[in-house]
Amino acid sequence: MAEVRKALEETSNLIISKHGIDEKAQREYAAKIIRRIGNPHLEDAVERVGRAPLRKLSRKERFVGPAAELAEKGQDCSALLRAAEMAFRFQDVEGDDESKELSKLMSENGPEDAVTKICGIQPSEKIHPMLVEVVRRVQADSEE
Repeated sequence: MAEVRKALEETSNLIISKHGIDEKAQREYAAKIIRRIGNPHLEDAVERVGRAPLRKLSRKERFVGPAAELAEKGQDCSALLRAAEMAFRFQDVEGDDESKELSKLMSENGPEDAVTKICGIQPSEKIHPMLVEVVRRVQADSEE
């Protein structure tokens, strides 16, 4: 749960600075999300949370988009990168075509090209080398 809190904190910092949202209101909203996620009566299967990894790893989605903006501002995006790493690891899951396509893209491309093709992140962006390192780890683990 600590990783979720950290990722929400990073995203909240971006939302507050980018959209001028009241900091207290944003922190309360993030706390509400944490309470909902922590509710033992609301079970969520890994398959549902992880499904559609290509969408979740795209430039405009929840992990890579905010991480890219934070990196451009020189702000911490380490928790969002760890979340992206988990999405990169969601491969070859039965019933999830995107996870199968992700596996194919990861096996057919080196880390630099994989980041560009999967995430839509260009080598000139500050987040690119950070994501390349994430993909490098995932690919290395897949080879073992």
